[in-house]
Parts: sequence; C-alpha cells; structure tokens
Amino acid sequence: MAAIGFVGLANMGCPMASRLLRAGNDVIAFDTDRAGTVSACLPSPAVSLEVATGTASRGIDPQ
Repeated sequence: MAAIGFVGLANMGCPMASRLLRAGNDVIAFDTDRAGTVSACLPSPAVSLEVATGTASRGIDPQ
C-alpha cells in the first residue's frame, strides 16, 4: 500500500491523519507552520502553478 501524504496538521489535517494511522495506513505528514519553505514534487510547472494558486481542478469538471 502506498503512503498517504498530508501537508498541514491543523484543525482538519491532524484528525484526518490520525484516523488514517489508526486504520493501519502509512502516513507521511508535514506541518507548514514550522517551515519557512514548503517543497512539492509535482509533474510539471503548470501543475505546480495550479497547486500554488489554488486553481487546480481536483478532477472536477468545471462545466
């Protein structure tokens, strides 16, 4: 099974990651409050821009 990644462990992320861990999943977590820089490994500059600006469609057809 692949690990599940979380960026941000605040009000929503921490409970969600905790539930996944209790269910037996491997979780890799990173809390941005403690970081001066956040790095994301994404497939292209276009996808990186979508994620950084919040314009990624997340698989939902906007029409």
